[in-house]
Amino acid sequence: MVLARLILLSAIVLSAGSVQAYIATEHVTAKPYDVIYLSAPYNREQIVFGQLADNPDMVELVSDEEFTFKLSLRALPGTTTPLLNGIIVEVLEPRGVKEIARLKSTESSWETKRDFQSGLLYRVGPTYEATLPAGTYRVEVSTPDNLAAYMMVLGVNEEPTTYMESWQAVRALYNFYGTPAILLVRSPLIYYPVGILLLLIGFGYTIWRTRDRLPFLKRYV
Repeated sequence: MVLARLILLSAIVLSAGSVQAYIATEHVTAKPYDVIYLSAPYNREQIVFGQLADNPDMVELVSDEEFTFKLSLRALPGTTTPLLNGIIVEVLEPRGVKEIARLKSTESSWETKRDFQSGLLYRVGPTYEATLPAGTYRVEVSTPDNLAAYMMVLGVNEEPTTYMESWQAVRALYNFYGTPAILLVRSPLIYYPVGILLLLIGFGYTIWRTRDRLPFLKRYV
């Protein structure tokens, strides 16, 4: 009974707790130049991923105050050099845009790295970081033929996410990569809880095996 209660308690704590992670959103295009509207990109890291379908993909973010704007382009690991390019613009009123920066695929060596949260490999593309005034901004990602898979990483990790939000983000990335779910064991979202549960099981088993030598614990086991 004690062991079962400990396992239940650990599961509740993990699900209610928060971690420094990100949110992942798939850019599903219903029609050309559909825009994804992001919330609070300046204090929570967000990964927008998708597959270009003959047109660039675009996201929009709005801030009512000065904020740190951070953007990084990523590509799936592969044998060819990615050709992902990005452009950042400020939306002006009543109409028009002002270019802030361009990110060119040739500006990056496209190193391969491993994401700690998911355990997945990715290639690092060009990045941009600056302090921008309040306003509405859009980011467009494209390739010469607009047919590639891509990831845009926006924002900084200042605001933690819940365990469930982090789990949903990692699961979404695994679906995007086409990676078998069994390999989710590479994520700390899985092996940390499993490790805790194994320790609890081992602790409970040790108490049960030594209960005759621990008479003051007999009524609890």
